[in-house]
Amino acid sequence: MSHVPLFGSWRSRASLVRLIFCADEVLIGGGGLLADRVARFYRPFYRTARLAHLLRTPYRLVAVGVSTVRRSGSDADYRWMFDHAVSASVRDVESRDRVLATGARRSPAVQDDPALWRTVPVPGNATAYDLVVNLRPWESGDTQEERPIWSTFQIVEAVAAAINTAYRASSRVAWCPCRHLSMTTTKRLSRSCGGD
Repeated sequence: MSHVPLFGSWRSRASLVRLIFCADEVLIGGGGLLADRVARFYRPFYRTARLAHLLRTPYRLVAVGVSTVRRSGSDADYRWMFDHAVSASVRDVESRDRVLATGARRSPAVQDDPALWRTVPVPGNATAYDLVVNLRPWESGDTQEERPIWSTFQIVEAVAAAINTAYRASSRVAWCPCRHLSMTTTKRLSRSCGGD
């Protein structure tokens, strides 16, 4: 198994071509890979699929997340990827429905994200949490160029209200902020949920 960055130098791109050419098959998967909120986000995965097809190396889409199509042409790219894959699965029913809405010829299977496939043993002294929240930078407009529909403060308050509705004040909640999310935002969300 080899790792080659999908963005970068011409040298790394040439390495990708060589690896796909020599591979028995290519797996593209896990996570919300097919998202066009940012124009070029999904394109490396699409190009990898096109290159594999061109080189006659079979590829599979494995537990891929598919977001709402926002840009012209994305739906045709998604449809092409699913129509030419040896097999295809998505991580949730909504992703399956979005693939079918593109006009794809067959329905992808729905399976859990690969991150959930294996149970990791937890040491006996590890802290148990009722909820772990993965925090990421929020973009609330339909694209980065558009003015946000909600401010970060409004989003924090909405997330806090949902957590406070579903969990008790005594619940143990862990916050896992993405590296780009400010600690101020994380602390505000924690305080809004009764934390410190």
